[in-house]
Amino acid sequence: MVKLYRTVFTILKIFFGEKMKKFKYLMGAYYGVAFTNAVDLTLLDVDENGEFFSDLTKDFSDLTQAQQDVFNTMFDYWKSHDELATELWDYEAIWGYRDISFTSGGPTSLRIDGPWVMVAMDEKTNGGQDLDILPLSAITINGTPLKHWKSGWGLVANVRIEEDPAKVELAQELIKEIVNPEYAQSLFEATGKILENVSVEDYQSTDLPEIDKKIIAAMIESYNQAIPQPRMMEWNQVWPTWESGLLSWANVKPKNVEEAYAQIQASFSAMMSTLSGS
Repeated sequence: MVKLYRTVFTILKIFFGEKMKKFKYLMGAYYGVAFTNAVDLTLLDVDENGEFFSDLTKDFSDLTQAQQDVFNTMFDYWKSHDELATELWDYEAIWGYRDISFTSGGPTSLRIDGPWVMVAMDEKTNGGQDLDILPLSAITINGTPLKHWKSGWGLVANVRIEEDPAKVELAQELIKEIVNPEYAQSLFEATGKILENVSVEDYQSTDLPEIDKKIIAAMIESYNQAIPQPRMMEWNQVWPTWESGLLSWANVKPKNVEEAYAQIQASFSAMMSTLSGS
């Protein structure tokens, strides 16, 4: 089976002046893991005894210094937006706020996202002239590069055809044709998929637009620095747990990072109680 790269985020960067602010959407756990992965903070896993555990049930004082520093940074980030009364911590309004902010001449200089937004970004950034694409590691938090998850799409034959050798052979030949390096450019143009059996250098030698070449290079670099994505079904509970913990800051108005972290700790402690059946 040949994989197609499925890595997370490239960084979109608009060139403005020195006073522009960065945009990092932290409430969604799929974005937040780029920060927690950077400091080896485990949101959910299984220990050697087969029991679920999460670092976010620990007290703040029991976190490593690097992990504490991440929450300090997140708290300061929330506090600045809260004081400015932006819509960053409004789950419904955040998407519109993000799109309005990240435009040529707008107030935001960095956006974490993927290649699927490029059509919209082209329209918002002077035909792409004000836009650059960077790997995720270009953003650091307290000096540590961000890193996300990596996974991939696979192409397989339908098991229901295995009794018919002719159909199996046809399916195999179709897969070979789809992942043939000779057609890597066409596959990317049609689907946005990047083949792992094609090097960055080979993609750079194609007739793809320069912005697409930057996307491919950034995605592959981000993929190589990422960690494997968890596969347990229970991870579906992490998404709303992370979001509810961070979203609560807008209502609770924590006075310091310890109070802010306590909201996240409470959310994850409740989740772990559910998973353990207690």
